[in-house]
Amino acid sequence: MSTFSIPSAWLKPRQFSVPLPSDIHSGESSGPGFACSENHVVLGSKSHVYIYSLRSFDLLHTIEPGELSDWDSIRILGRFLVVTCQSPGCSDHSGEVSDWSLYIWDLPAGQHVGNVDYRGTMFDLGRRISVPLTERVENEDNGHLVGQDWPRDPLLIIHSRGSTELRVHMLRHAEGEGGEGHVERKQLPLHLLPTIPVSSSCDILCLASIGRTAIAGGNDASVRVLDIITGECRWVLLGHTDAVRDISVDKHRVFSSSRDFTVRLWDRHSGDCLCILEDPTHSIFGAHFLPIHSSYPYIVTITIVSATNFATRIWNPVSGQLVHEIDGKWDASLGPSFGKECTLFTREMANEFVLRDGIKLWDLKSGQLLADYPFEHLDSRILPWYFQDRFLIAVVEQNKQHFFKVWDFGKSDSPDEVKPMAARDAV
Repeated sequence: MSTFSIPSAWLKPRQFSVPLPSDIHSGESSGPGFACSENHVVLGSKSHVYIYSLRSFDLLHTIEPGELSDWDSIRILGRFLVVTCQSPGCSDHSGEVSDWSLYIWDLPAGQHVGNVDYRGTMFDLGRRISVPLTERVENEDNGHLVGQDWPRDPLLIIHSRGSTELRVHMLRHAEGEGGEGHVERKQLPLHLLPTIPVSSSCDILCLASIGRTAIAGGNDASVRVLDIITGECRWVLLGHTDAVRDISVDKHRVFSSSRDFTVRLWDRHSGDCLCILEDPTHSIFGAHFLPIHSSYPYIVTITIVSATNFATRIWNPVSGQLVHEIDGKWDASLGPSFGKECTLFTREMANEFVLRDGIKLWDLKSGQLLADYPFEHLDSRILPWYFQDRFLIAVVEQNKQHFFKVWDFGKSDSPDEVKPMAARDAV
């Protein structure tokens, strides 16, 4: 199968490093909290959170929200930074159900919005909180259906362990105007309003949302489509035979991953099951989705095969067929695109067969290796990493010091293009 020729700048992208504060800490099993958005890079460790500008990498804010969770403490949802902080008496290392405080920071405005209580384990928060994407919906106004973009004001949807309700928090602008709007409106302060309960009638394990719709994956193997405005359950999607562990949604489809070793694609508007993807490894952990973009013609899932082995699988969402599998890599992230061609990054960890940590770039269409970016120093260790916009950003530990390692995959200044690695090696 043919692969596309990548821009020459991707072979040796511009690289630079950004020193990080001295209090950044990384344990044996987890690094510092790390997240990226279109305009920000956020790093958290112990009781400090550092917010950087994505393109200039200038430090914009240093905040102290409280003692951070050791696991998955930093998340960016839409315009909001959500920091998971320990509550008094919280058993952070046990993995048991505990009480947490979610510190909400408005990134465009650079302001603290408020705190929200959450009950659960430090491992499952990431799948129990969601901020709906805005979409065009029809709402009733004086007996007439009126089309409008919704939600007008940002919403934060949270589910706590042991509850059958979703808590919907509205974050309203001080002047009562919703949405991000023009640049000057982004600076308007937001206020966290009281919660609106939405019943799910099941024990929820994962959550996604868009417009006025919330999608809840249940411990009872169901997928429920809920109306955030009316609180009604529109659909109960049945077909899985075990707990649903991950959920994603776009304008037309719902994607669900279950411990029954399958991933199912559903029509969001009719509730029909479109296709079933069979997990060949039968991992009890189930598959997790990389972000689903309309520009990517594939679905990418990551499955934990063992403690040291992750399987990255590329699926055809129409036929349900497995297109490619990249085995033995620790983690994956969607990479840069070139025209209609799409790529994927994977992380290589040093072991008895690999001398040093590094990053590899793959062609999603063919599954072939395009480029390899090994680390120069044997004592360097990649901690959290992510690709955002045109930057591949990794938090690196070297000689007990931490820094951002950044690869810039901006457009090549040269019109020359080069062949993939397999083709180059054959020359």
